[in-house]
Amino acid sequence: AISTRIDEYPTGLKIGCIDFAGGHSFKDWKMFTDYIEDLFFSLGCSKLEIAGRLGWLRLHTDKGFKPIYHVLRKELHAKR
Repeated sequence: AISTRIDEYPTGLKIGCIDFAGGHSFKDWKMFTDYIEDLFFSLGCSKLEIAGRLGWLRLHTDKGFKPIYHVLRKELHAKR
């Protein structure tokens, strides 16, 4: 299961957020994150944030996420 939302700011900034995720085989979520990235980008988001425990950082460091107050944030770009 996963819970997502989009935060829209008066400046026009849109950030896609993954608030909660759970289930079996934690490492399988890494592949699912690619799908969510593409979805948020297609909806006009320029960043993706994952809120949660630091285990998410260990799983996603190689994908460009950085810890911001225990929230992981990544810039979204069109895929080549």
